[in-house]
Amino acid sequence: MSAIQGSRTCGIGMVKSLFSETTFTIIDSLIELFQNSDDADSKNINITIITYKRQNWLVFSDDGIGMNSELMSNSLHLLHRGEVNKVHGKFNFGGKAGSIYLTGITQFVNDKHIPHDGSVVVISKHPSDKALCYHMKSKELLEKGWDGVIKPTYVEDTDSMLCSSFNSEFEKSHANHSSGTSLYIQLTDEMYGNLLNSEESIMNKIQLHCHKRLIDCNLSMTFKLGENPNSIKYYDVLCRNIIIPQKQLNTEIRIYSNLQTCIVVWPVMCDGTIEWYMFKQNGKRCPKEEVRIDCINKLNNEYNNEYETINFAQTCNYTYGETSNNEHKMYLERNGFILNSYETTDDLKKKMNQGHNYLRLCAKNIIGVLEYKTISEQSTTILDHMFSINMHKANIKWKNIPKNLQRCIESLQTIFFNQVRKYITTNEFNPKNPKPLSLSPLPPSPTPSHTSSIEPESEPEPEPEPEPEPEPEPESNPLIVQLTGNTTPTLVQRTSYTVRSEYWRGSVPCSEALTYLEKYKQKILSSNVELIGQDLKVLNMMKQLLD
Repeated sequence: MSAIQGSRTCGIGMVKSLFSETTFTIIDSLIELFQNSDDADSKNINITIITYKRQNWLVFSDDGIGMNSELMSNSLHLLHRGEVNKVHGKFNFGGKAGSIYLTGITQFVNDKHIPHDGSVVVISKHPSDKALCYHMKSKELLEKGWDGVIKPTYVEDTDSMLCSSFNSEFEKSHANHSSGTSLYIQLTDEMYGNLLNSEESIMNKIQLHCHKRLIDCNLSMTFKLGENPNSIKYYDVLCRNIIIPQKQLNTEIRIYSNLQTCIVVWPVMCDGTIEWYMFKQNGKRCPKEEVRIDCINKLNNEYNNEYETINFAQTCNYTYGETSNNEHKMYLERNGFILNSYETTDDLKKKMNQGHNYLRLCAKNIIGVLEYKTISEQSTTILDHMFSINMHKANIKWKNIPKNLQRCIESLQTIFFNQVRKYITTNEFNPKNPKPLSLSPLPPSPTPSHTSSIEPESEPEPEPEPEPEPEPEPESNPLIVQLTGNTTPTLVQRTSYTVRSEYWRGSVPCSEALTYLEKYKQKILSSNVELIGQDLKVLNMMKQLLD
């Protein structure tokens, strides 16, 4: 009779579950590798393609702290939670899964006749140790499992021909650095083709997801052989540097939680005083009169002044009378990395489809970022749990956020929309102002929006009566137009003025301006125009249309 066996793991099954059956993508893989380098305090990361023995290899190289023998051994211990403080990685498998995915492991599962074994070579140098390396083979891991298959060695003692061959490349790239790590990932022809054909899209997505970490770490990338890598710079998705303060809102959301209960609290400035709002565990909002400062003090005492914070930053990149991008998204940012995006809340969706057009555009251009940092083990557990962050990141969905936090976010979006609506209505919207340039009837007045980046030269108000007017002096009006027939006295003036103001502040392209003028071409019977200053291009366009 065979002995009864206790608990154990299946090495081959683990490899298939973690590496070949994941929902990883190229973007996920590169971000995981970037996060590993970021955890190693890298300041420069380079992603390039090299050719070795007529095969293409992706090289991911950084100048971080590197790994000594202990760190490298721990990095190969899957699901190990050591003493090393990591900002991003928690399970020791993201970087491995990412690099193995890029070898085309899913192809190996479906096609056993692929001509290479999906190799990944890792070489790392720590200031306190000599250079170490190890060699992973995707096919071998699928056949034998994980345990004991990968064995790190010092480069000078390695039996791996690939490790020895790539060491000269490693030494060359790290000649000016005392430490760092490089990964050499063997690519299938299909994977290389995917990288090459999607290079621009991949760079844009990397720029989005790596977000604030690009401030402290320089990232350069190219998938074209022999070309210099392109630098990927930080881009603020909220565009805070170009949006006025009245169209921005930052709110610190407090989370009082012990994993059994969760209370969400946030402050709102109202008429110079702070008012507190609270949602309980069941998602119900506490009456306003119950949420006072003594209630907040009671919570602080109950939770020993320990609470987690989420910063909800919102902006609206819309100005009345200007072309809008209609980008209404809400991102989740963890430790400077954007992990996912959510759809706009239902309340804001309603505002996109009701009311005046400028209010709809206001709602459609609200962008938000939920930002948090895992500064302790407790904050990592509580906040990651609230947003359902796990090894595969597949559960980061709006429906999985606690109901009271959902209600808080919805309320803050409504508060912000009302703030921006009030500002635009009071300071920008005026029914007498010209509307944005479009193929619609002419605006009733040539008065420009105050937000134009280039102020047009002053022009006299048109007379209310369509009576003949004397020709204005050139000093006071750069548009000198003589009109005859049935054309209204200010038609050409309004048309050229609208096109000029919108064209020069970049709201419309030249082609659209010409299309607009073409519509009224037949109504312009004659003109005598003096070209002055910034009107030159637009007036020339009109002349060409009249010829």
